[in-house]
Amino acid sequence: MFFKFTLLVIGIILSGILTVVALIFGVVGLGNQKRSSRYWFIAMVLGLSLLGYCLHTLTYKVQQKVTHLVQDVEDGFKNQMEKLDTSLIHEYHQSGTHQNGVIDTLKGYVPEGVSVPEAFYTYLGFRDYYRLPVVYPFSIHCIDELKNGQLFNEKFVSEFDRNDNGEIALPLTNIQSFVGDASFLLAETYTGKSRVFILYHLTTDQKQEFSTKAELMSVAIKRGYRGNSNWKTCEQYFESLTVK
Repeated sequence: MFFKFTLLVIGIILSGILTVVALIFGVVGLGNQKRSSRYWFIAMVLGLSLLGYCLHTLTYKVQQKVTHLVQDVEDGFKNQMEKLDTSLIHEYHQSGTHQNGVIDTLKGYVPEGVSVPEAFYTYLGFRDYYRLPVVYPFSIHCIDELKNGQLFNEKFVSEFDRNDNGEIALPLTNIQSFVGDASFLLAETYTGKSRVFILYHLTTDQKQEFSTKAELMSVAIKRGYRGNSNWKTCEQYFESLTVK
């Protein structure tokens, strides 16, 4: 390609010089009424023809090269996006037959007769949005990274893989780690200045604040908390949802 490009450039230069020289000598010869002027004009026409051919060919070759380059870039970008989307779908969407101890525990908290959409347990978010289901109809959402979460009520949600489709944001934010059972969510929150431990009543949407985890656990047990004490960060909980 480079060799052909070089030949075309040389051809353009030589044909341009030939055209100019032939034009000058042709005009001079015509002014002196020399018969040789006709040959100079013929040479000028040949030079113009060669110049036009070289310019056209070079333009065509460059256009083809640019088109192929753009197509290669688009194909490469498309392939990368397809690979990225495929990996994300595999990571964030669990199949309906996926067996998981955490999910089995969550399903055990649901009263008999209550129908829960399977996607509540299997849709875990997309790209920089993470969805962590807890006892139905509650889930914790994390944006950008699995560090700070917020509790949502999704009792009006029917399509969990769509944004703004009925979920209700609850006043429990900046969740760092948590644990829970069918009635309570115990959460460690951090605002950047201090850590606050929250006892959230899922049935009444009331919350109590404590300064230590030990105090929180003591009060929660007295209130009827029956869950375990195995606290998990948002990241650890997300990972546990994908383990069989």
